[in-house]
Amino acid sequence: CLLTITATPDAGYSLASLTVNDEPFTSGNVHTLTADATIEATFTINTYTVTWKLNGGQWQGGGTDDRVNNHNYGVEVTKPVDPSRTGYTFTGWSPAEIPATMPAKNLEFTAQWTPTLYTVTWMLGGTEHATSTVNIENPLSTAPDNPSDGDLGCCADKFMGWSYQQSPRAGDIF
Repeated sequence: CLLTITATPDAGYSLASLTVNDEPFTSGNVHTLTADATIEATFTINTYTVTWKLNGGQWQGGGTDDRVNNHNYGVEVTKPVDPSRTGYTFTGWSPAEIPATMPAKNLEFTAQWTPTLYTVTWMLGGTEHATSTVNIENPLSTAPDNPSDGDLGCCADKFMGWSYQQSPRAGDIF
């Protein structure tokens, strides 16, 4: 009697060995049965990678290298602590859906960032004259219009111009 013996692993597993009567056998081959036979297949769990790409950020405590973690199929996938990036707010990972357990494939996630908005307040004689909204991708490039002589108050000061830093930070007042 001819018998085709095929050992097909489930998703996330690989065939480690296949034996017929304790002799190695290749899955998919034909075996000639002449008596009772013992067929044994052994499977191993596969390991896959999860890559966390910083996209310009850094990990808490420092470090800017992407992280690559190895996970066995079916184990819990835990996302890392949110990274940080100067001038940006971390908005999550892309793709956004992180599986609860490791699927039978490698995964890659990239950090997503939104520029942090800052308000620059231009003060004139202790009074707010104008405001500007800036971020790291759109820094302050021009000052507001100069005030008219009537805006200078009672002291008849001569307005000489605005001074500001090229890259304002949160809380800067001019």
